[in-house]
Amino acid sequence: MSAPPFVDAARAHARLRPDDIAVLDGEARWSWSELDRRADAAVAGLAAAGIVAGDRVGLIAASSAGAVAALHGMVRAGIVAVPIGPRLTRPEIAAIETLARLRAIVGPDGGVALVEPPGRAAHSPIALPPGVAALRGVAVIVPTSGTTGRPKLVRLGAAQLDASAEAWSAVLPPATGWLLSLNLAHVSGIGIVVRAARAGEPVVVPTLTDDDPILASLHAARYGGVAVSHISLVTPQLRRALETRDDAPPPAELRAALLGGGPIPEWLVTRALAAGWPIVPSYGMTETSSGVVATPLGDAAGRPWSAGRRLPGVDLRIEPEGGEPGAPTPPDTVGEILVKGPMVFDGYENDPESSAAALDPEGWLHTGDLGSLDVEGWLRVIARRDDIFISGGENIAPAEIEAVLAGHPAVADAAVVGMADERWGAVPVAIVVFRPGAGERPEELQAYVRERLASFKVPARVVELGAIPRTPSGKLLRHSLPALAESTRASARRHSAAGTTRIEAGDGQPLAFRDLSGPPGAPTVVLLHATLSTSRQLLRLAGLLRPGARVLLPDRRGSGASAMASPAPVSIARHVADLVAVLDAAGVTRPVVFGHSFGALMALEFAARHPERAAAVVAYEPPYLALARPELIERLGRVGDDVAAAYAVYGAAAAAQLFVRAVAGDAGWEGLMLAQRASLEAEGSGALADTAMADMDPGGLARITCPAILATGGASDEFYVPIADALTHAIAGSRRVVLSGLRHVAPVTDPGPFAELVAGVLAELRP
Repeated sequence: MSAPPFVDAARAHARLRPDDIAVLDGEARWSWSELDRRADAAVAGLAAAGIVAGDRVGLIAASSAGAVAALHGMVRAGIVAVPIGPRLTRPEIAAIETLARLRAIVGPDGGVALVEPPGRAAHSPIALPPGVAALRGVAVIVPTSGTTGRPKLVRLGAAQLDASAEAWSAVLPPATGWLLSLNLAHVSGIGIVVRAARAGEPVVVPTLTDDDPILASLHAARYGGVAVSHISLVTPQLRRALETRDDAPPPAELRAALLGGGPIPEWLVTRALAAGWPIVPSYGMTETSSGVVATPLGDAAGRPWSAGRRLPGVDLRIEPEGGEPGAPTPPDTVGEILVKGPMVFDGYENDPESSAAALDPEGWLHTGDLGSLDVEGWLRVIARRDDIFISGGENIAPAEIEAVLAGHPAVADAAVVGMADERWGAVPVAIVVFRPGAGERPEELQAYVRERLASFKVPARVVELGAIPRTPSGKLLRHSLPALAESTRASARRHSAAGTTRIEAGDGQPLAFRDLSGPPGAPTVVLLHATLSTSRQLLRLAGLLRPGARVLLPDRRGSGASAMASPAPVSIARHVADLVAVLDAAGVTRPVVFGHSFGALMALEFAARHPERAAAVVAYEPPYLALARPELIERLGRVGDDVAAAYAVYGAAAAAQLFVRAVAGDAGWEGLMLAQRASLEAEGSGALADTAMADMDPGGLARITCPAILATGGASDEFYVPIADALTHAIAGSRRVVLSGLRHVAPVTDPGPFAELVAGVLAELRP
């Protein structure tokens, strides 16, 4: 019996097997009859709002049973579903609204919000019956990941989605259940729903967990009565699953783990196979309705470098630069990967120029990816053509260097970007995230690459970040990398000069601090950074203080080089204990402690809990909520829970964005430049660590015996003023200072006044 088309699948299974499980979402276990009913209900809600077949409707694509039902209902009714990533900002959603001419947006709870487009599209209403319209027209419009700039809107019909599922069915073993491991904003997430529906097998919505959502979800599905046999992963998901469980094998019922969505390192394939994962490397893109090339089960071990061979119904060829279009290409020739088949899209929405550039008159999709085919038809994917840059006449593919760096045991993540260079034209610069406790220095990573790649591919610089900006599906946001590499150029030099010391706290958590030596016998100043920040951002202030003091710059647990293997909220007592551990390791007895924002709160708590260890405290705008006005306590008291929920569902970047919006308002976030957003998102784990503010001890402030200065900025948020005033009354002998014209970020952007303030304290302490 052939599989039903996706538009009819839920209804067909509701007739033939009404009580079988169709969707498992936590405690919710929907049968096929229930899914069919819910799909109808979703369409009824849209119809009541005036939506008709052919209209474009946004679908907030959070992983949920409701989103699965809405997709089924919209596609079979001929309403064009436009998945919207749940992490997108309001301006990004507004751009999709305009480009796709949305008539409404369906929220995660099924609510319908009407949108006023620039004008009613000419395609609506449609005279054909809804089911026929869905089969012949556009079913979904999927925004691309936008890794290099503004996303395009890919039109896919139900027939193309069915063709993709049919091609995959020929190379995969029969399924007993699919994990919705990628949400519906990802074409592979849509593909999961389509394949499961056609086969009549359930879709399982992932379990929310901080450590390993993939393995946790596979095990949890068992208790819901579903044996998940198939999943579709991107590289970061697989790597996380392996690392969090020390390369533990997956459940025995897992039969196929599709791997794609970007570059696939050979070492990761080898490692996953050794751990017993049934890996199926693949290659595809949104424009091809999911993968078009795959490695059959059992073949990856012999060819870990390959994405596989073409699926049934797919035509595949390589077109070298300057070659004759359509001419035969010798095996192993490098060129652009071209794809043709019934699953290939027919153009971008409202973008005829890009459509014409991507699809030639014969229907070949020019992918923009470089690769080669060997004599047996195995595909090697090399890089995005647009990512290639030239250094001294040599072509360099960043993905090749990234794969080598990612194989280093000290590297948690890596990205490479070409930066302008007077001598070579451009040079590779590596941005890396080190694993907690790693002691490697940039020159050691450069030597590691030099052993494995040609010398011109060795990164000229290595800069360190707490996280690298990626899309929800794990693709690099390459357009953010040049700004990040440029902004960290000076900081990288200072980091090298200062040196980084890594120690372990009493519970084994790695901690890192920078140590800038001062004149012999000079006093010590400790600089504590803000939330969504690292010690690196206080290096300018440290440089101003260094002529008269030794300066320590710790990265707090959860931030920068003190990142946690399993990010979680951190108590204030734990933060203070970590600071004591850093001081002990550095041989410092009684420093002057300067803190900015949350760092200022920590400086005060340190002086209150260890009065014998603090020589003086300078606290700039601490968010000491226990002393804030009741309405602020109520509003901001919820931020910790909201940040934790955002982190659990969408990761560090979402947690960072939510935190900024909660503290500075939507305008505060939307007014940031792209590089600033990327820098903040990279430290989202710091927001998770800080915002709980567990075990704050305002009563202990009376124990502070050292000189204390409470400072605010004259141009900063007034939220901090009453808190600083209250702290001044709570701490005997403290002083209140207002720095005219300065904003909350001033210790980073305008460190001069703070250097003068701390230098004045040092002068007062001299015998």
